[in-house]
Amino acid sequence: MRRWWACAWLFSLAACVQEAPPFPDPTALGLSEAPTEHVIAGAAIRKAATILGPDAKIKLYPGWRGRERGVAIYTLTSDSLAVSEVIGTYDECGCILLSNARLEAWLVGEMGTGIGRLDIDRTSLLTYMLLHEAGHVAQGKTPCGLALSGGAASATVDARLNMTDTAQKVCERAADRYASEAVRAALEHKGSDRGIVAAQVAIALSELAFNLQAKRMLDRFGENIMRSPSLFRDLGLSHPNLEWRILSANAMITPNPTSEELLQAFETARTEGPILLKLSPPS
Repeated sequence: MRRWWACAWLFSLAACVQEAPPFPDPTALGLSEAPTEHVIAGAAIRKAATILGPDAKIKLYPGWRGRERGVAIYTLTSDSLAVSEVIGTYDECGCILLSNARLEAWLVGEMGTGIGRLDIDRTSLLTYMLLHEAGHVAQGKTPCGLALSGGAASATVDARLNMTDTAQKVCERAADRYASEAVRAALEHKGSDRGIVAAQVAIALSELAFNLQAKRMLDRFGENIMRSPSLFRDLGLSHPNLEWRILSANAMITPNPTSEELLQAFETARTEGPILLKLSPPS
């Protein structure tokens, strides 16, 4: 998965092309489809198509309805993907595979369940994730390739906290930028379906940023005050910090003093590192 995300949402691949190889059914790769998730996935696909516009070079379509021109999307049961995966673009099929059940579990893990959380529109959030995947499709072959047997992204995961810039992080940031710029461009169509859908996605991302901050400041108060690396640095070498990614996306979509100050404050804590206390020995 692109960790949002842990994509993180935080949270985040394969070499996909507009003309994907024949792939009539995920069961051909031993996967189990989740037809009950077609409704939310179909709604997110339509929203993503609306944001990209009628002249988009990349077309996303629901693969369960049959073969079309573009990149197919399939919904899978939670046990069909690796534990850390929510959504991803895969080499074997040139398609996007997702699990809404995994999305729910991921949100709980990233946002927590304490007080002060907003209820996020799941369809709009999934729409942004699909736009992120479209960004990987637009990049073509990248170091972020995923394979169902374990691809580049999963093979290089390192649990150590870091701020190392890797090729995988670069292509994740590029996919975030593609998605954010698509939403920002759609927002210019005020009053139209395109503009309204883009506004819904922008709101969902703002709510996700709020919830991530709530978990950091309320649930992990002490770590936040001390600027713990576990909150501000990257977990692994494949994806940047989820909260940083969402704050960056918000600043790109709706650049204003508030979004820029929130991003700058997070980046300051991220770069300056933890506060070290000097304790005097007892007299």
